[in-house]
Amino acid sequence: MNIRYNGEVVELNEAMSLLAFLQNRFDDWEAVIARSVVAVNQQLVPRQEYDGYILQKEDDIELLTAVVGG
Repeated sequence: MNIRYNGEVVELNEAMSLLAFLQNRFDDWEAVIARSVVAVNQQLVPRQEYDGYILQKEDDIELLTAVVGG
């Protein structure tokens, strides 16, 4: 099935949770999760729900990270 991640089409061979997707995507996934929020289909997903959120065909995932500086 295909999903979209930050505007890029990604093919998944099997159903997986949002947490599993992030773990597979980043070596430092714990740090990424700690400083970011995730929206699926323009709805923010609370961190405690990442493991139970099963990705669906055509989901549109956006990883948003705040940047401080000037």
